[in-house]
Amino acid sequence: MARTTRAQLSHDRDRELLRQMLRIRRFEERRVELCGGGAPSRALPSPRSRSRSQLGEEAVAAGVCHALDPEDAVVSVRWEHGPALARGVPARTIMAQACARARGAGPTRLVDPGRRFYGGDLHGDDLHGSGLSLAVGLATADRLLRRPRVTACFLDEDATARDELRDCLDLAARWRLPVLLACENSRHASPSAAHDAVTRPSDGYGVVVRPVDGTDVRAVADAAAEACAAIRAGGGPHLLSLRTHRLHAPTLYDPLDLITLPGRETAELEQEIAQELDEATGCAGPARLRPAEV
Repeated sequence: MARTTRAQLSHDRDRELLRQMLRIRRFEERRVELCGGGAPSRALPSPRSRSRSQLGEEAVAAGVCHALDPEDAVVSVRWEHGPALARGVPARTIMAQACARARGAGPTRLVDPGRRFYGGDLHGDDLHGSGLSLAVGLATADRLLRRPRVTACFLDEDATARDELRDCLDLAARWRLPVLLACENSRHASPSAAHDAVTRPSDGYGVVVRPVDGTDVRAVADAAAEACAAIRAGGGPHLLSLRTHRLHAPTLYDPLDLITLPGRETAELEQEIAQELDEATGCAGPARLRPAEV
């Protein structure tokens, strides 16, 4: 059997990271086209159909989920499509939910227990999210049962103004819970003392805080892997403060530009993803409606 070289391992990792980022990017582009983004869609008049695009923030979900094991849990407090895709939830399931066609109802919380994915807002507060308590609860159960698992929780800067976040951080630190918080900081939230206290390494409520370039998927994957290793070793909760840029705002940063593959590999990935999304889009249409497989 041929020995796998370090260069091959690095190439395989880069390919998988780029594949996940491309899947999230193309999914978001297709979702915005079908369902609308940032404003209510004509096809989805409900106020809950308002959705923000995740374009430009793909490296966060791809990098963090790459560091997780299948037994780990993922909670996405607000923007669930990227983490769900990176976790392995089928694209057609997510598209159906995003287009308000799953089971003939409006957008609902996306949950896949088999993959230990718990998405969306749990109490109907779209602006700040309140799945943090769920993440802490899952981590508490794993710690009490002595299971070597990590619960990763995705949140954005809006959640840093919530008392719930500070309470969860304090409890997680006191009980040394195995939880990894991935905070996307696009600097769109209003500056606050709470945000500074949560995201500064010097004052993280007793939680290990690490600032990371959220546009560099390799840096995100490395930081998440180191944090997960420390958490599994009993190091308590960690928080990654991930600085990101949204593409719909004026910016020169595109995370897809920071990782490349040789030859036609990128084109082959694009073709594979386009076929996957064509199938997902067909499932979202009214003529081929199927129940969400969660």
